[in-house]
Amino acid sequence: GDLAVVAIGDWGGHNDEEPTTESQRLTAVGLRRKALELDASFAMLMGDNFYQHGITGDDSSTRFRDTFEAIYAKLLPGRPFYALAGNHDYGEGLMANVSAQVAYSKRSEQWRFPSLWYKIQ
Repeated sequence: GDLAVVAIGDWGGHNDEEPTTESQRLTAVGLRRKALELDASFAMLMGDNFYQHGITGDDSSTRFRDTFEAIYAKLLPGRPFYALAGNHDYGEGLMANVSAQVAYSKRSEQWRFPSLWYKIQ
């Protein structure tokens, strides 16, 4: 059969003080609509998951809840989201912990980022 996938990039809120934005919420609604229409098997997160400077803490950062789980994951329960890191996830010139995004895979039922380089099979 056919494989249907939805993808978004540059989706990760504004910063730690404003972890979600109105445009992010609207994008999530559109992503949900298209994923249901296509019966998408999964979503791809194409990078810049956490603006402006990635995750500065560890895999318990509230950014995962505020920027991903409460906005995207809750609208598509049960569907996996495969993440890639973008330049902002690496800190965009400041210190960031992209390894926290990999580690978060063990905490989330939907977030998939098993390593910095991986195949979806």
